[in-house]
Amino acid sequence: MSKAKRIQEIVDYYGMSYNSFAISIGMLNGTSIKRIVDDNRNPQNQTLNKISSAYPEINMHWINTGEGTMIKGDKIKLDEDDLTLTAQQIYCKLDEDSAMYKDMLSNKLRDDRDYYDNDSRHSKDIRMILEGFKTLESKVEDYAVQASSSVIEKITNAMEQQTKLQDMLIDGLTKIKHLETDLEDIKVYMATNFELDKMNKKKSKQIKKLNPR
Repeated sequence: MSKAKRIQEIVDYYGMSYNSFAISIGMLNGTSIKRIVDDNRNPQNQTLNKISSAYPEINMHWINTGEGTMIKGDKIKLDEDDLTLTAQQIYCKLDEDSAMYKDMLSNKLRDDRDYYDNDSRHSKDIRMILEGFKTLESKVEDYAVQASSSVIEKITNAMEQQTKLQDMLIDGLTKIKHLETDLEDIKVYMATNFELDKMNKKKSKQIKKLNPR
């Protein structure tokens, strides 16, 4: 039997999952333990030392060589007393694990409270970030209003310029019409004077004929 299989026996012995067993020996999760078992790898000395520290009743010589029993002092042949002793050990271990997990949960809750406490640096950083977003949002709104006002002002000015241009065109057309009327009047006046002048000249000639000197 390989060391990996003996690690599996230890996990099964305590009735734990890979994750709970790994946490109980000081690891973050059960990924490494599961990989050792699934890939039939030899555990590193660091992992073995963690197991020995967390479970001093485990026979490390048994893990390394397979010789002897898993639990120190256990007999190969179990009788009723051995079974009772083993059950008591399991109950004791469960109580220890329960206390350990309660401490871990308490520490976790305390860390979370410290992390998100109103006076903590993290909370102040979060508040500063939120205030920064609010300030940015306000600036964006101001810029949007200013841009809208600028666009409206430009459109208004353009419309005013267009109106002025239309007025100028209308005024120019009116003046042109007046000039055309004045030109017609001048033509009529000149034509009338021309005809009168012709009549006066003709009349003058007739008078001279009637009154020769």
